[in-house]
Amino acid sequence: ESPDPNIMPEPGARARAVLQPAKDLLGEYATRGTILFLSDGFDALDIEPLKAFSQESDNPALAAFIIGTADGGLALMPDGSPARTARGSRIDTRVDMAVLQRLEREAGLPVTRITTDDSDLKELIRVIESNLAKAEDPEARWRDDGWWLLWPAGLLLLLNFRRGWTGRP
Repeated sequence: ESPDPNIMPEPGARARAVLQPAKDLLGEYATRGTILFLSDGFDALDIEPLKAFSQESDNPALAAFIIGTADGGLALMPDGSPARTARGSRIDTRVDMAVLQRLEREAGLPVTRITTDDSDLKELIRVIESNLAKAEDPEARWRDDGWWLLWPAGLLLLLNFRRGWTGRP
């Protein structure tokens, strides 16, 4: 069952206001879940609360799927007419790229932007699966123990440079 937009605690694009209600909806699965923001952007005031939320180990992971472009444009309805706000003005699809970059950099929030092919959905699925893997084994870390093989591999490569050892004159 998907949440109804009417559960939002306050009107507008205030991501910080939905963190606790979304965590509550996940219940006992909160640490394994991902809160996915389907949005046309974020407010700069959301950066610090999202950063604080993502740093707490008992909270769900966060991800964002952004619908809009840096250049903007008019949002259209399925019949081709312009989408309008409740007040009747046309909806612009411009996204504040500076805020998105700060969210990624400062809050560690993975941001996937909509594309015309399916690469956006593949990226989003990869992010959510990665969040799930981290939640199932939080102590798992990538360890690169193969660095010591560089020295023997380098010596073997050096042997190929000696004249006569490769069978070539």
